Amino acid sequence: MKCFILLLIFTTSLSVCGKIVSHPPMRPLPQPVDRPLTEGPHKFVDVNQGLDTNSGTKEKPWKTLAHAIEQLRPGDTLYLRGGTYYERVSTSIKGTREKPVIIASYPGELAVIDGGIREFYEKPETAWEPYPEGADGEYLSTKAYPELEARINKTNLLGNFGESMVPLFGYRDITDLRSNNHKFKNLGASKTDAGKGIYCGPGVYLNPETHRIHIRLAHTQQPSIGEENNYRGETDPRKLSLIIAGAGGPTLDLSRAEYITLGDLVVRGARDATINMENSLQIILDGITSFGGASALRAKGTQSLICLDSSFRGIAAPWIWRWSLKYRAIESRIVSASQWNPPARGNKNFIFSRCEFTDSVDGVFVGNVDECLITGSYMDNVSDDGFFLTSRTAYDGTTPSGNIRINQSRISRTLTALAFGVGHGRQRTINEQGHKQLGAECVFVLNVFDCRDPVLYQQPTSGPITTYGRIAGDHGSPVWEPILFSTNTVYSQASPWRNYYAAGLARGMKGGTTRNISINQFIHESGMPGEVLPQQEADLKTEKNIHWSNEFRDKGREKFLNKFRSTAIFIKTKWTEDDFYLSPEEAPSWLGANLMKAVGARGRLTIEGKPRPNYPIQPLIEISPGITETLYKTDQTRRYPLKGKAAMVKGYPAFDAPILQFAMEKAGMDVEVFEKEWLQVEEFSKYDCVVFLGSTTRAGIKHLT
Repeated sequence: MKCFILLLIFTTSLSVCGKIVSHPPMRPLPQPVDRPLTEGPHKFVDVNQGLDTNSGTKEKPWKTLAHAIEQLRPGDTLYLRGGTYYERVSTSIKGTREKPVIIASYPGELAVIDGGIREFYEKPETAWEPYPEGADGEYLSTKAYPELEARINKTNLLGNFGESMVPLFGYRDITDLRSNNHKFKNLGASKTDAGKGIYCGPGVYLNPETHRIHIRLAHTQQPSIGEENNYRGETDPRKLSLIIAGAGGPTLDLSRAEYITLGDLVVRGARDATINMENSLQIILDGITSFGGASALRAKGTQSLICLDSSFRGIAAPWIWRWSLKYRAIESRIVSASQWNPPARGNKNFIFSRCEFTDSVDGVFVGNVDECLITGSYMDNVSDDGFFLTSRTAYDGTTPSGNIRINQSRISRTLTALAFGVGHGRQRTINEQGHKQLGAECVFVLNVFDCRDPVLYQQPTSGPITTYGRIAGDHGSPVWEPILFSTNTVYSQASPWRNYYAAGLARGMKGGTTRNISINQFIHESGMPGEVLPQQEADLKTEKNIHWSNEFRDKGREKFLNKFRSTAIFIKTKWTEDDFYLSPEEAPSWLGANLMKAVGARGRLTIEGKPRPNYPIQPLIEISPGITETLYKTDQTRRYPLKGKAAMVKGYPAFDAPILQFAMEKAGMDVEVFEKEWLQVEEFSKYDCVVFLGSTTRAGIKHLT
């Protein structure tokens, strides 16, 4: 089986004369990779010179991905010649374990799959016109887009500056786009009141009546984030290549696909999930850069997803707060692999190796994945939940998910690095002691959690940002999954919330959970390290942890843990007995000695967050007998058996739909959901069962003939 390595370097390839005229890139931009061709049959597609009537050879390539992919057979490699493919690609193509299908950029060239509207990138000078009836600097698209879904008080568009890929804001309300107010404090009591505007930076709005697009690229005025993080670029959209995408599904949909490898591709231009997969088997994303939509990657009912050297970017620009996205646009996730209501056909066996997750409200939701490994990876600039880890109880009372492992990774500028929460799900009580049914153990080894820099969570009314990250937290006081936390380094800005031990990790010790906190280093910039532990017996183990305060330094030695060590619970449990208060210079040499020296796509950073030379470009390598088998002993026998295919058309209200879908999936049905979308009678023959729930009229579904 083949995999790919992606070279990431800084570039300004889309700027004018090498100069960025919008805002500097937040992250490295992808560049072509040169490597030998794969073995096996080769097919070619060329958006610039191909024809779909051609034979698909290098000399006579096809033109469109939609046509080319349908011609592929197991063992084929489809090479995309350099260029931008303005298509939304949906395929359920199937390779085999021995002969996977490979889809990749041609060596030395970079292919971009873009679901956005072409003219805003290629011909911006004719795509916009000034709109004097609006706010200063407001422009209007020169034509209407009736094909775009235009929901009232919803974000219908998202986008990016084409030269830098810095996100554009997706406005729900025209009042915000036109506002000269830049502070949430001026909105009054309601952060969601659509009648009082707040400008959230350069962005777009789709008028639901005219179906024309409004845009405003006015400069931002937020002193707390510094001049370098405010927008100071070009304000005339006619002078900028822009990526603008509306609702209409993912840019790349691999649902029901099997044994597919994607290499060295850029995927962008989605309002919803950029890359989506459902009920798929063994998908490898190698060297992929996905710029979100509502999520950069969404997976459901998928087994064996392997992501290598890939970057998943969110929609938070440098001037965007969590409040801005949550209350005025989209509460986006970078990777969405968990649902509020766990499906019967859940996700299994995920691997993220040397990947990046950046710039969003929420990060990586994998609590409902059955076995997930995240290694050598990098998370940064996530203004709410980083890794969401709660495994919810399904409708039949089972909790099949868990066993999440995160190691050798760096997590920085994240509000809650390890997050737990019940939300709309459930935790079943299993005994008289009130213990909850939990997922399998979550293991964190040899990571660096850096919580020293401010997080754009809540905009300050004045002065500097005062919100910093934390190692762990929850929503709704659930019982946390069992945790093994060992040989990590944790940097905190201040003392933990309520002074809980181990930077807050000792909280939530109830409901039958277990926690092992051993051989870690906790370094606080200010305040004392946490000293509060459970006041009654709990399944907690502490061993050889080292603590330090840069504010108190040596003065903290006599104070730290003395109060706790005089309590009866300490005498009984001996928690913290072999902990130490030591400076980083005094720490034993073995602490953190095995930290990985490189994290992120192609190891572009040290685990302390410093730039480092990339790994040398490597040719395609063999994975034999397969990375999933090596790590998880995955086999086809673990695959969900399918006994039929069903269509579910959801009207409103459809409160019982999740339960019915769960029951049908449990019975072996492959359920395709049509939400607010009409299913033509002529399509019924494709399914073994068709179910309508709720009122299609109240849902606003157009009954087409």
